[in-house]
Amino acid sequence: MDQLALAVPLILAALEYKRLNKKEESNLCYLLAHFKPYASREFLFFKFGVNEGQMLYTVERSLSERYDIKKYGTIINALQKRAASSYANYIEGMKATEKYTDKKLYVTFISGIAGSVNSFIGSIVEEYRKNEGKSLNFEAGAKGVMDKDAEETEYDDADIQSDTAVKSNIVSKTLLKITKDPVNKKIALIACQSGFNGSSSNLNILMTTIEGIIDNMFDKLEPFFTALISSFLFHDKPDGGKYTMEDFKSPVFLNVGVDILAGKK
Repeated sequence: MDQLALAVPLILAALEYKRLNKKEESNLCYLLAHFKPYASREFLFFKFGVNEGQMLYTVERSLSERYDIKKYGTIINALQKRAASSYANYIEGMKATEKYTDKKLYVTFISGIAGSVNSFIGSIVEEYRKNEGKSLNFEAGAKGVMDKDAEETEYDDADIQSDTAVKSNIVSKTLLKITKDPVNKKIALIACQSGFNGSSSNLNILMTTIEGIIDNMFDKLEPFFTALISSFLFHDKPDGGKYTMEDFKSPVFLNVGVDILAGKK
């Protein structure tokens, strides 16, 4: 009823402006009638807020060009296109002498405005819910690690579908590096000393563990790294919150990784 109370005067105003040959004003009134239904749908589907990373992933990765938001770029542009199409179907053909009955008003609002808006938002929400847990921020962080010293890698144009896929790429790259370049304790120690406050004992534990797995259980190496990365990202920081990809790119990952291996976390 609240939506109808706002929409009916706007629809009637659109008709009246049309009779006066003021097309721009008529179109604007009809467009404004879409705003209340849009706000209602947004509140219904996102009453607890929007996960921005998940929504960005949805728009950038999941939606094809057939979705209005993808095709027209912004919410207002998409609503304008919806309003223009509805206007052509419900308002444009009305004759100046034709009476606009209560039933006609109701059908125009329910089918031409509210129904159109609901379809527009609903199609996005459906894809958004499928992408729970996915985020472009995770991908960007992981890609920064893998591509730091390379001009080009096989991940540059990869269509990463989820956080799990990103972790798998990290593990695959690690396995490839280990196969090509056996672990060198001295180089690793020099590169990672800052993460262990100058002490090499923890680093030696980590390197010995990895080398033992390489020598004796190479087929276990992939799940080993996968579990280590996953465990790190789900552990709590000392000051609160979970470790992130920014922490993963720092020496903190090795320090915490040792504690995880040693069973201290």
